[in-house]
Amino acid sequence: MEQSLRWFGDPNPTDGSSRERGQRLADLVRRQRTLLEHSQNKRHEPNAWQAGHERLYEHYKNAAPEMPDTLDEMMPLFAAVVHGCKAGKYDEAFNGVYWPRIVREHEFFPLTPTLSPGDRISV
Repeated sequence: MEQSLRWFGDPNPTDGSSRERGQRLADLVRRQRTLLEHSQNKRHEPNAWQAGHERLYEHYKNAAPEMPDTLDEMMPLFAAVVHGCKAGKYDEAFNGVYWPRIVREHEFFPLTPTLSPGDRISV
């Protein structure tokens, strides 16, 4: 079971009783199956996939303060940009979220020391 938990990405595969580990494994398998189903839906129903990303974009865009002061407060804005792009709203994600609220136009909010290079690239 420990190897299976590791394979599915459990950060602590040896923690808990056998029953608890079994439950975690079942939850991880269920989550993986859901991701696979979503992936298949993307091919079969691209409009629904795009609409889902649009809803997530709107949700995350509105979940953060207008001008966040910390990286934690800014995380929903990063998610908004990602989902906005996946919804095909490149200009809106850039001009409505990334440039004015993350970069802060010409203020350049100091994210560089707080983000890893991979996080900066993904945004």
